Amino acid sequence: MEPHYNVINSEDQVQIYEMAMGDVNGNFTTVLERAFVNLKDNRLPPVGFSTSHYAYDTVKIVGDALSDADFNKVNGAQGSGKDKLHYHIPLHGASGNFEIAAAVYYQTLPPRFLQEMFSYNGQFIDSFKQMYQGANKQPVLIAHTALDTTYTVSGVAPAKAPSGVKVFPMPSTDGRVVVEGNGHPLTRIEIWDAAGRKVKDITPEGSRTAVQLQLPDAAGVYYMNIESGRNSWVKKVIRD
Repeated sequence: MEPHYNVINSEDQVQIYEMAMGDVNGNFTTVLERAFVNLKDNRLPPVGFSTSHYAYDTVKIVGDALSDADFNKVNGAQGSGKDKLHYHIPLHGASGNFEIAAAVYYQTLPPRFLQEMFSYNGQFIDSFKQMYQGANKQPVLIAHTALDTTYTVSGVAPAKAPSGVKVFPMPSTDGRVVVEGNGHPLTRIEIWDAAGRKVKDITPEGSRTAVQLQLPDAAGVYYMNIESGRNSWVKKVIRD
């Protein structure tokens, strides 16, 4: 994750690239044959990892993350496997109450990483480009949260997330599962397969707090994005 402060405006979308390669001139590149140096590498390490790890010379933390006070650290001790993101939102003189919402999406291969390769032509490049352009590249929602009450500028307090939802039985042998909202009305349920394709999009009727639904026929791993108002959860489900 990006360390330190990111300056954003209302409804901004911030793209985070956790590793960036540079060529011999120090210019950003996504072509492995031109990669000479890491411009930054702030991918989150596993829990327990530290700069004294025996393999650190090949998996270094590169860039500002190395001096970030909370990147892979808690109270200065390494190994948390976590990071905190800090955002500074310019108010431009605005005052009063504000509502804050944030969503995190994951995209396997952002278009920017292919711009350099697609500037060339060749049998394999053209073939891959055709497949990429025909693929479902829609980002997957990982998590969403919002302050459910307005707060004054001088006193923004952290919001407590509602208790999580449940999906059972797990694994499912016949594809039937129950989504339990733990008292929260379920407003939307999306089902995605392991390849990142949306296979179902369900809008429960009324204010139901529990829904029984059917997974796709094919056995495998699926991901559910479950929404209740402004809150959302992502659940991994398995069909045997």
